[in-house]
Amino acid sequence: MRRVVFDTNVWISGLLWGGKPQDCLILAFTEEIQLYHCDEMLAELKRVLMDSFDFSL
Repeated sequence: MRRVVFDTNVWISGLLWGGKPQDCLILAFTEEIQLYHCDEMLAELKRVLMDSFDFSL
């Protein structure tokens, strides 16, 4: 199984606009690839979604 790290841009594009980034997220959620992350990356994703796209917890 391939091990992959997505940067914040892939997450945001996949979650909000679809296309190839969404295809990548689907591969991770269907466990066709093994997704890796760290706490700092999740914190950045949370911050960007909240600050730039008005998401809430």
